[in-house]
Amino acid sequence: MKVAIIDDERKIRDGVFKLIDWDSFGLEVIGRYEDGEVALNAFKNEMPDIVITDIKMPFIDGIELIEECRKWNNKIKFIILSGYDEFSLARKALRAGAVDYLLKPVKKDELESLLSKVAGSINERIVKNIFRELIFEDEANKNLVKNLDYCGITDIRQLMVMVVKTDVKIETQKSAAAVIAAGKYTVIIVSGTNVQDCRQKSEELVCRFPSDSFTGISSATSKPLKLKELYREALNVCLNSSRFSGRKSAEYSALMKFPKAEASVVEEAGLRLFDAVRRFNWTDSEKAVKEIEAVFSDCIVEKSSADFLMSGLFKEGLELIKAQMINADFRKYGAVQNDCDISEIPGIIKNTVSHLFEDIAGGSSRNSRREIRQALQCILENYSDKNLDMAVVANAAGISQGYFSTLFKSETGTSFSDYLCRYRIDISRKLISTGAYRNYEIAELAGFRNSAYFCSVFKKITGLTPGEYRDNLIKLSI
Repeated sequence: MKVAIIDDERKIRDGVFKLIDWDSFGLEVIGRYEDGEVALNAFKNEMPDIVITDIKMPFIDGIELIEECRKWNNKIKFIILSGYDEFSLARKALRAGAVDYLLKPVKKDELESLLSKVAGSINERIVKNIFRELIFEDEANKNLVKNLDYCGITDIRQLMVMVVKTDVKIETQKSAAAVIAAGKYTVIIVSGTNVQDCRQKSEELVCRFPSDSFTGISSATSKPLKLKELYREALNVCLNSSRFSGRKSAEYSALMKFPKAEASVVEEAGLRLFDAVRRFNWTDSEKAVKEIEAVFSDCIVEKSSADFLMSGLFKEGLELIKAQMINADFRKYGAVQNDCDISEIPGIIKNTVSHLFEDIAGGSSRNSRREIRQALQCILENYSDKNLDMAVVANAAGISQGYFSTLFKSETGTSFSDYLCRYRIDISRKLISTGAYRNYEIAELAGFRNSAYFCSVFKKITGLTPGEYRDNLIKLSI
């Protein structure tokens, strides 16, 4: 975290700078300035997290400095330095947004105590922001954020992340910095004075978890911004729980003792599978699946590589179905769920390919009528058009609406309106899984007339709101 010191007396600026072992607090002094005007100009190039400033200064005083900085960034923490006769000004600075004030001459223990408190509050904010980015992807999840149970984080020297494959209830005040429930997982951020302290706290927590739970434990860090990396570590351990049969937990270092599959090896095997599926070649697909099974059997595969296989297979499967104009159930080609052990993925891939080829082989004869093939092609090319309806599609097929309605249901087993609606919902599922779109954007891209109607139809067909569906498809490797 970055610190700026501002006082019109050089001896005070230098004195404050020399008073503190900044590195021990994880702090870096980026500048010492003689007044608020000089500081503001410097802040345009590099913004501090903490500002230690005098109140009375020429040009721009401490209170004006706070007010100006609040216009740019209301996250900056201000510590005010004041004289014995400046209490009224210090009170005014507190009202303006300063976190606290110290009397001159500044005492080392008082400044250290205040810096520890302020740095802790910033660390807590960083932790919250990281996990909002990591897990909660849109406004639909704000209620979950409100339920996060945070302890006071005032002295984070080391952090460790635990991912538990169950929903656990613990007394966070005694052991952890934060607890986040995410579907079938519980994510715990443990804080401690050193690595051994974090490890001991995590072991104590594991002992209190249900006997059928499994916990993945990351390495440790002193930098909150590395929590995403630690989260991936703990998640990968959790998703490889089959490697630790009979155990309730394992650390990332234990997982790394197994041979690790290079991402390029998994990618090459996946590309061969995708190519075989694209060519509708069952023999080559079988070979590729066996190759993937061998990789998963012999090595540890990262979740990101597993996601690459499943998302690629989903894409190629959809394209093949569309090219053949088959009325298939797209839900069989969805991405692997987060609670799936990595060891299960080869079996899921094998079953997915098998279902896909069965649908293609059996569907081509069912949908052989030229008019229906033309209708499905019209839907494929125009589903995002809000004005697409039976009249438009029947006209594309070259038959009357009445005859088209009867023929479509006879050939596909469902009504035109139901087919179109479910097709758009399948497209919506794919868009949601990317994590890149808001509800109103998905509604637009999938052809729904507005966001409210999209959400209503989505809930009716899937039994979940789009936000709930996102929760079930949380991508825990950010």
